Parts: sequence; structure tokens; C-alpha cells
Amino acid sequence: MRLAVAWLLASKTCLAVQTGSFLELQSLWTKPAWSQQDGGTVCAPVGLADLLRLQALVGEVAQLLRLAKARWLLSHGSLLGAWLHHGPVPWDEEADILLFAEDFQRLLAVLGAEDWLAQSRRVSTPGSSFQIYEGTPVGALRYDVHEHRDQVGLWLATAVTFRLHSGARDDPVQLDAFLAKANGSGW
Repeated sequence: MRLAVAWLLASKTCLAVQTGSFLELQSLWTKPAWSQQDGGTVCAPVGLADLLRLQALVGEVAQLLRLAKARWLLSHGSLLGAWLHHGPVPWDEEADILLFAEDFQRLLAVLGAEDWLAQSRRVSTPGSSFQIYEGTPVGALRYDVHEHRDQVGLWLATAVTFRLHSGARDDPVQLDAFLAKANGSGW
């Protein structure tokens, strides 16, 4: 959790130190020349508005997790970004965290989604399938719970995906809270 707070503070402090106005900040947050390739843009920073929305989203989810007394840590690209960039990966529009099983259950209880699997719908994709439950908004957040399985039914991942209430279901600015458990283990 300290790392996540440091991620937020580092990214805010870094921006605050480097700029004095919104116009200066926007001029800093542009596509660098190295990202321009013949086939288009490669690994260009996300827009400033999306970066600020992502920071707000991480702050809202951190508040919710604090309320649920859920311990969490950065994972996947968010952990890599904290290590390499002292903030989010510049071209990543999402954040990823891990929760242990008991904390994941506590989060579901706070969301009122303990029985999410019974209320979910199945979606099949080539090579895998998943169950999804779209929850009701909680404050400034929208969320869904989903569980992915491979083509033979083995568990791959369970996650709660958060978006800001104003964001659509397919909004790329999101935060995935993954259940940390060994493949095939119970809750």
C-alpha cells in the first residue's frame, strides 16, 4: 500500500515540480518524437485527461479498500511503472492491484456482491470464457466482477474492474483488482 501511495504522490509531485500552469503541463504531456514511427505512434503517453482520471480512480479505489480494511499491492504494469517510471507506465491507461482471498471477499461484501457468481452471465471468447457480474455504482465508482477460465475450464483469474462512474463499460481508464490465489485452489 505504501508503494501505491508513493506512486500517486510521486506522479503528482513530479508534475507539480515540473510545471506551474495547466498550459505548461499540457505542453510537457505530448507525444515525444521517438514515439512517432512509420506505422503510427508507438508507446506514446496517454492524454493528460486520462492520466488525471486514472489518478482519481486509484484514489477512489484506495478509499474503498481502506473502508473494506482490504490489504492490496500494485501488480502487473502498475508495479512495473512504479519501479521504472516512478508513476504509471506513460502509455498505460489502467492500473492493476492484487488482493489476497480474505481481502477479496471483504471487498465483495462491502460492494454487496458476495453472491456475484449466481447473478453473473457467461461470455465465451476464442480459447476461453468468463462469467461477468455488473454491479451497481458505489459513490464515484462503477464496477464489475469477472472470472476467466481457459477452454477446458481451469481457473485463470478473478478480478473486480473499477471505472469512474462517468466512464462507459468499455472505458480504457480502469483499475483491475485481481484475486491472488494459486490456480485450482479454493477461496
